[in-house]
Amino acid sequence: MLREKKLAVLAISVMLSGAAAACPLHFGAEQGELDLPGASQLLINSIFLEKSDDLQALKPLPPAATFQRASWWLRIFAKSLHEHHIEDLHIVLADIPLWSHLLPSPSPIRIDVEQPESTAKVVMLTQVGLQALITRSISMQQALSLGLVRLHQVDDETRSKLEQLAI
Repeated sequence: MLREKKLAVLAISVMLSGAAAACPLHFGAEQGELDLPGASQLLINSIFLEKSDDLQALKPLPPAATFQRASWWLRIFAKSLHEHHIEDLHIVLADIPLWSHLLPSPSPIRIDVEQPESTAKVVMLTQVGLQALITRSISMQQALSLGLVRLHQVDDETRSKLEQLAI
């Protein structure tokens, strides 16, 4: 109950904070906000867990270096997904927003692709959430329960594989 109250207070303060709203890496100001159900809540959850030191904070980097770091993490994530026979889905880092397409094996991931017309088979997370998964600070199951990862129109088989994913 206390954690829910903290989340509500943080959500309100973040929404009212001009400094936070101006940050393009948290709210997609440069490229437009992500128009997916649950994107705002995912961002708030991520910020809350980072600010409360439950997740390791990201080192601020210039945009090009941020893109390189995110790309590296996405490639590691994609390798793990391929090893667990998860493929042909879109991944979006909601705080940038950066779309990627995980192609069928053995093809690599395509990073910085256009947002698909359909939101079917989409894994949505943030850079902080992706870092936590890659560094094994949290499991995929924990990330899902904390609201750091959201799955959109993912079939039951893929959902089950993702829930049991160990990176």
